Amino acid sequence: MAAVLVAVLIAAYFLLLRKPEPQPAIIPQPSLTPTPSPSASLSPGDQVATLKPEAGITGSGEASRSVAPGRFVLTVTAELPDPGPGKFYEVWLIKPSPASQFSVGQLKQSGNRWVMTLDQTRDASDYTNVMVTLETVDDKQPETKVLTGSF
Repeated sequence: MAAVLVAVLIAAYFLLLRKPEPQPAIIPQPSLTPTPSPSASLSPGDQVATLKPEAGITGSGEASRSVAPGRFVLTVTAELPDPGPGKFYEVWLIKPSPASQFSVGQLKQSGNRWVMTLDQTRDASDYTNVMVTLETVDDKQPETKVLTGSF
């Protein structure tokens, strides 16, 4: 009888009083979803230009262009700080020789990026340089260079 009582006490100790060994916490690994760049959806023959910041400027960007008969498409995406009140970013295409340039349009904020797309029938493939400027007046005259690149 004493043996049964000892067996019951030992069983009760293991079942009721003894705490289970702590299990290590399982921490799920974060999964990163990268933001695709405009060049991720390019077709063969399309071109990409990396836009690098001018001295003292923080930012980066990418321009891609597609040229087909009767269609020229330019997409510019940039990571730039807020330009500040009354200021905006403008994109320019530049032809080195003979020198000429034209404004493509203003970058618009989309999330944490600045974007702009030009889709026109005029072939501008001889404009091989891209420039982003910080502007205060919409007079179609470039002010402060921010980013530049070439196709």
